[in-house]
Amino acid sequence: MKLKEIIAGSPALVELLAGWQSVRAEVRRVLARVRLQRELTNLDREEERAVHEVEWRQHELTQAAQNLALLQVRYENRRTVLRRRLHATRLEAVDAVA
Repeated sequence: MKLKEIIAGSPALVELLAGWQSVRAEVRRVLARVRLQRELTNLDREEERAVHEVEWRQHELTQAAQNLALLQVRYENRRTVLRRRLHATRLEAVDAVA
C-alpha cells in the first residue's frame, strides 16, 4: 500500500498530517521572525556604534581646535618677541654706525 492510500483510509492520520503541516508552517514563521529580529538588533547596534564614533570624532575635533587656538596664541606671542628683537638689533646697528 502506498502512503496516500493509508492516509486516505484513516481520518486520524489525515488530521495528524494537517497538524504536522501547521506546525512546520509555524516553525518557518518563527524562524523568519527570529531572523528579522536579529537583523533589526544588528542594525541598532551598528547605528549605536556609528553615533558613538561620530561623537568621539567630534570631541577629538573640538580638542584639536582648542589646541590650535592655544598654539596660535603662543605663535603670535613668539612672533611679537622675535620682531621686537629684530627691531632692537636694527636699532643697535643704526646706533653702531652713527
